Formats: sequence, C-alpha cells, structure tokens
Amino acid sequence: MKSKYENSTGQACVAVGETEEEVTKRIKEAIEFHLEGLRKDGEPIPVPSRVTLVSV
Repeated sequence: MKSKYENSTGQACVAVGETEEEVTKRIKEAIEFHLEGLRKDGEPIPVPSRVTLVSV
C-alpha cells in the first residue's frame, strides 16, 4: 500500500507499507517530520489539500 499527502504549495510526502495501518502510521510520521522542518526553517505551514491511499 502507498499513501501520498499533498499540500497547497505542491509539496508532497509519500509513505509505503504492507498494511493500511502501517502506511497510515508512516504517512503521519512523514507529515510531522515535514512540518517540523518547515517550522525550524521559519517557513509558513501550508494548507493540506489531499491524502491519497492506494492499494497495490
């Protein structure tokens, strides 16, 4: 499974895992890491636009 998060500026985070639970956990961690980096750099926090979950 794969999940992709995109925000209003076109930035994206992607997570991959064996189960929906694993992918959900990983995408949350990826988003938190991304937001932490933006805050550290003094960048504005963009508005989320969508999260997509794909089962392959």
